[in-house]
Amino acid sequence: MKKVFVLVISLLLQLCIITGCTVNGNNSFTGTGVAVEGPASQENPKPLNLTFSWNGTGHGTLKILMPDGEICEGKYSTVPEDKQLFTSGSIFTKNDYARFFGNSYLIENKQYGQAILFGNNGTVITGEYYVGHSNHGYGLGKDNKGNTYKFIF
Repeated sequence: MKKVFVLVISLLLQLCIITGCTVNGNNSFTGTGVAVEGPASQENPKPLNLTFSWNGTGHGTLKILMPDGEICEGKYSTVPEDKQLFTSGSIFTKNDYARFFGNSYLIENKQYGQAILFGNNGTVITGEYYVGHSNHGYGLGKDNKGNTYKFIF
């Protein structure tokens, strides 16, 4: 009986290690961004720190700490397929991605998503991104102050 109990506990521990289970089932990821166009890009642009939650659903919360200390928080949503057409619903065009990421950027085998964030000092950021199955990706954002941002995570 003791051997069976030890075996069951051992298997449960291995399962938790393999699947990466956590207490609340949520993971947090970080990224960085920088202003690439607009007033914030003109004077020694500083990095933006990005944190987002991930729980496997394609939806979650997002927080950006702006260089001036403003905290922008919001939500993101990822389309669960690797298909995205540049349509009237897109925030950016293929040419925008080529301009900020280079002509060789690749969107194949990536999922598309959009986000909206609201800052405690009035900044509103809308963005879109492409993310791979390993939760690594890149995107662009625009704010209501005429700035465009480039993000990697």
